[in-house]
Amino acid sequence: MLRIVVFVVSVGALSALFHAMLYQWAVDAFPRVRAHRRVLIGICAVLVIGAPSARFLAHLFPSPWATGFYAALMIEAIVVIVSAPLLVLTRFAGRLRERRAKARGEPEPKALSRRQVLEATAGSIVLGATSSALGWGAIRGRHAFELEEVAVRIPGLPKALDGYTLVQVSDIHVGAFVQERELDE
Repeated sequence: MLRIVVFVVSVGALSALFHAMLYQWAVDAFPRVRAHRRVLIGICAVLVIGAPSARFLAHLFPSPWATGFYAALMIEAIVVIVSAPLLVLTRFAGRLRERRAKARGEPEPKALSRRQVLEATAGSIVLGATSSALGWGAIRGRHAFELEEVAVRIPGLPKALDGYTLVQVSDIHVGAFVQERELDE
């Protein structure tokens, strides 16, 4: 039980940090989002609390529904954990450019700058690509097992072992996402 509590607290802390980073990027990159900051904070808070809570509930009440709900929230958390640092780096680079322009005495633009449009577009592409890859892996990729037969000649192998079949199973990730049904496939 202690292991689960440590997991829940660790994932919750990471999720809170990276959701805060994503929130800041969204508010900076999309001016219309600024008007709905409270709604965005509420959504981020629910998502931060959601994944660890769903993991805890899936452990207490194991069912396909609880596991599926946990899987969906973990995919969202992974997307945020992977994407947020990239988005913050683009924002950091943009702020450096703004400071340099201000130091040179250039006026601040009133409309969206080219940099803001590029930052919003690049960030949306990063989020979309990460979400697509993780979504495919969760929905279809966990069923796309490959069976590969390779004949291996081993010089000096004793005749008693000739014709034996060796099996290697790897990269299964058994747990909340891959269970008995997927292994039976």
